[in-house]
Amino acid sequence: MPHFATDLGRVAHALPDALVMIESDGTISWLNQATLDLMGIEPVDWSGRSLWDLLPNDDDPVTLAEIESGVTSVRLQDGAGQWRRYDLRSRTVPAGTHGTAFVVLALRETT
Repeated sequence: MPHFATDLGRVAHALPDALVMIESDGTISWLNQATLDLMGIEPVDWSGRSLWDLLPNDDDPVTLAEIESGVTSVRLQDGAGQWRRYDLRSRTVPAGTHGTAFVVLALRETT
């Protein structure tokens, strides 16, 4: 399975839902192509930023524990500067032999 990691990355970029990987401190480390399609945000614009910087201050505070619990709803600013509501579904990926644990978020716009 030498091409597994490459193929898995291609699959992740092809998914219709926006996927965001965050580190344990909330730093965004990776986004898929659907982030651009859904939100008009270039993945490089979010990569390395803190998830907490992207949430509006006037909303009820969302904690990492809430995000890691599975499903929550938040407002995020899209690439045009508009605030839109998204459902976040998450999974914690445990640390492997060559890495650290992280959280994968799937974003879907709430209608």
